Amino acid sequence: MEEWKIVLCAVLLGITLLVVTLLCICTKRKSEQQSLEQRNLEQGRSEQQRFEQRRPLQQVLPQQQALWEQQRSNQEYQQNLKQKRQQQQQQRLEQQRLDQQKLEQQRLEQLKEEKDRDIGQCKEMGDLEVVLGIENTLIADVHYLSERFNRFIHIITGRGLHSENNIPRIKPAVEKYLRENGYQYEWKNSGGMVTIDLFKTLCPEIQ
Repeated sequence: MEEWKIVLCAVLLGITLLVVTLLCICTKRKSEQQSLEQRNLEQGRSEQQRFEQRRPLQQVLPQQQALWEQQRSNQEYQQNLKQKRQQQQQQRLEQQRLDQQKLEQQRLEQLKEEKDRDIGQCKEMGDLEVVLGIENTLIADVHYLSERFNRFIHIITGRGLHSENNIPRIKPAVEKYLRENGYQYEWKNSGGMVTIDLFKTLCPEIQ
């Protein structure tokens, strides 16, 4: 009789343990299922939020892109326009420089021809006529070059080595004119060229 009770208790205990185990398993599975459903729900909400955030961004992006393209196009246009204006200005300045250089060259050639003609005539004149002829030519040269805003004026007179009896006429006449009219000058090239400093002539205080 006692053995039967022990067996019955063991059976009941086993059944109880089995029921408890099944309940634990069911509870765990239910908890996992709820957790999975919760994760799926949260994931769905997150995707919905991202979609809602992306939708206005997708609407804004084309407009923003168009604005950027327009700004970049305007910048390129302004830059090209600036470069074109700079090139045109450089071309104008270069053309002005060439025109001025051409005019100065023509004027210098004209002065040289006049000077050569005057010197040729002076060979047949007396000393007084020589001085007057050279002074007139020198006045024209100094006046023209001073108008070009040049500080230094270089005049080649020679040393008279090819003059009659090796007596210089041009150099003394030039020096006499410069000295009497208060020009600041300096002889160079062994006395064959004189350099006039217009700044020191007009403003003697300049050293």
